[in-house]
Amino acid sequence: LTVRDKSIFKWLPLLGIAAGGIGFYTIPFLWGSLVAPAISHMDGTLVPVVEGKAADNIIQVIITRYLPTWFSTFALMGVVAAALSTAAIQLMTSAILVSRDLIHGFIKPDATDKQLIIWTKLAVIGLIILSLGIALWNPIALALYLTHVAVPGFAQWAPCLVGGVLWKRGTKQGAIVGTLAGTATLVVGFIFKFSNAIILSFIINVILYIIVSLFTPKPSEQVEGIFFDEVDEFLKEKV
Repeated sequence: LTVRDKSIFKWLPLLGIAAGGIGFYTIPFLWGSLVAPAISHMDGTLVPVVEGKAADNIIQVIITRYLPTWFSTFALMGVVAAALSTAAIQLMTSAILVSRDLIHGFIKPDATDKQLIIWTKLAVIGLIILSLGIALWNPIALALYLTHVAVPGFAQWAPCLVGGVLWKRGTKQGAIVGTLAGTATLVVGFIFKFSNAIILSFIINVILYIIVSLFTPKPSEQVEGIFFDEVDEFLKEKV
């Protein structure tokens, strides 16, 4: 709320996402995909070469073999905390999207706050059951679900979120079509082992978001005023 420059106000969240992605995803990915395998192939290494599901534990194995026990304990606690916090945030975000955007937005616009809270709780339970069902149906390495489904799946929200902040011509129809098409492509590619489904799904999402937005009525002046004009007026106010 202390930011008064329009460019900073709009771009700072995106820069935060980029920095968070580098810190929380890129660096661990490089460590797990390059550093850890290199250590396991070194002469006299204490870490055996692992494949499949056993590869999920490679980081903890390296820490346990080369560092004191107390350090590995703290590292494990950090991994568990990071996993639980990430899962909780994604679960609650998905549940709120179901209750607010789906139930309140399309099915029951006159729903009360109490009813929306109930729907949110039911969505949490349903998403947990769905996640467990998918894991039991296709038991593969946990890292593959993260790299092929979870992270790319949430990345499908990026075009409509960024477009909603920076592009006045973006429409809800474009956001819906792009997100659904990108997610469907991602799921089909994961099930049928389609090559480069992650990149393809994101490209399809962006293209459809732009095309459908251009061929559907532009947002009303009221909506445009809420998301753009009011922000500009707020930023122009003196502290």
